[in-house]
Amino acid sequence: MSFVPHGAGPGPTPVDDAPRPHPAPLHMLRLVWPFVVTVGVLLAMAVLSFEMLAAAQAYVKGESLWSKGQKDALLSLARYSDTCDPRDLARFEREIRVPLGDRRAREALLATPPDTAAAFDGFVVGGNDPDDVPRMITLFHQAQPLAPFQRAVERWTQADALMDEMITLARSLQRELPGCATPAQRLAVMARVNWLNDALTPLQRDFSQALSEANQLLRTVLLLTMIVSALALTAMGLLLVRRGLLSARRAEEALVVSEYRLRMAANGSNLGVWDLDLRCDRLYMSEAMRLEIGLRLVDGAVRGMEVLDLVHRDDRTEVLHRLTGEAPDGDERFDRRFRILTRCGLYRWYRLAGQRLVDDDGEVWRVIGSVQDVTEAQALERALHEERERRAEVLRLLRPWLSPSAPGRGDTPAEVVRLAELRRLARALDQADGKPTTPSLSSMEASVTADRPAQDCPQR
Repeated sequence: MSFVPHGAGPGPTPVDDAPRPHPAPLHMLRLVWPFVVTVGVLLAMAVLSFEMLAAAQAYVKGESLWSKGQKDALLSLARYSDTCDPRDLARFEREIRVPLGDRRAREALLATPPDTAAAFDGFVVGGNDPDDVPRMITLFHQAQPLAPFQRAVERWTQADALMDEMITLARSLQRELPGCATPAQRLAVMARVNWLNDALTPLQRDFSQALSEANQLLRTVLLLTMIVSALALTAMGLLLVRRGLLSARRAEEALVVSEYRLRMAANGSNLGVWDLDLRCDRLYMSEAMRLEIGLRLVDGAVRGMEVLDLVHRDDRTEVLHRLTGEAPDGDERFDRRFRILTRCGLYRWYRLAGQRLVDDDGEVWRVIGSVQDVTEAQALERALHEERERRAEVLRLLRPWLSPSAPGRGDTPAEVVRLAELRRLARALDQADGKPTTPSLSSMEASVTADRPAQDCPQR
């Protein structure tokens, strides 16, 4: 015999009105979500910091390519003035494309509105890695308020103006030197090339210095932002967790008070509560009821089959049917009386009331209810019933004396008096026969419980 219904699957779903405790993962999430948000924000800021630093490194790499292109272009231009070789002029045009591509990107980003597509193409022409270009565009916009970056852009603009003079010189040489240049012309070109180189060198140096300062400032700002954000988010998380813990503590204290009141009310009314989980055969019941029956705890509960074994054999089948939902009426609520063996070795009567909870398949998986000792009420009801039966039997024996043809008409005065008394008693019993002699169950239980004798044996 087992409490577990046949075919009951794991994890049944309770009825809609059944109590559902909050899942443990959800409770933990309510406590840790501030720290999860904090870690998420810090992680996002760390990723942003890495992106910004990677963009700054891309600008450093781009500045190196720009300087190399400018130097190689000047060298090719000077060589062209000396050799008049078209290949040197072609090399100049190839090298000058790097600074011109970066110039196109700068002008596109400073335009209103910014042309990111043209800026992307310009940075790629300038020799920058296409994967770094989006970071460079983003950093150009984000770092505009920084003074070192503004100075770097100014030096960049001034150097691009000198690129125009270099291009003008190359076109002049191409137009004026169809053949080899004279020594005087070569000296003039070299002087102009040297002047351009001397003018570009400090601009390049200042650009690199400003870019380095902007990089360092950006790193400092990001670090301070992460520290401040971490402290603020941690403080907010601790505050929220503290509020959650205080709320949980208040709820726990309220639950303890509520359970204490329920326990005192149950003990004062001789009423016990119980909760039977049919899936794992675990029964939770009031402490007073458990001690009275003499059950032992296993992991905070008792085995349901252990209680069923103590039920009187004449009541055991009915109790099992009521608990598992196999009763013919099919009602989820039930209210029955049964006898159970106490730890003193005596059977006592209990009133079992509760409700069955079913899953989606219609299988009972949990039963919750109350139990009350009604032994005295049961004995009183049985005594009153027996008394009524005895009175009915006496009335049956006396009723013939009410008939006019009853024997013994009173030949003597003593017989007349005895006959009158018998008839008066018979009429009183006959009049009381139609009145209820057995009180209602609730009134009997209330009267008996109010004046209940001591237990059969002391509590352990």
